Amino acid sequence: MRTLRNRFARQFQELEQAGASFEELSEFGAGRLARAARDGDVTHGSVMAGQGAGLVKQIMPVRDIIQELVKGVQSLIHELEGQPWQD
Repeated sequence: MRTLRNRFARQFQELEQAGASFEELSEFGAGRLARAARDGDVTHGSVMAGQGAGLVKQIMPVRDIIQELVKGVQSLIHELEGQPWQD
């Protein structure tokens, strides 16, 4: 996977280049995604980036993105309840 270049990523790369085993690398990386995503530690965690970049079709303000998401969720809820959605 792709990650942002932070302290963790540099240390992981150094270990890899020094010949660390798969097990050592796995142990070093264990829990690092949660550390970044859940705990907010973007220095020592694995911050994924790039996987969804190809899905971006336009740049939008966050407000518009959230409104679009809320509309979609409301529509889905009404659909699941068997009621047509009216915007």
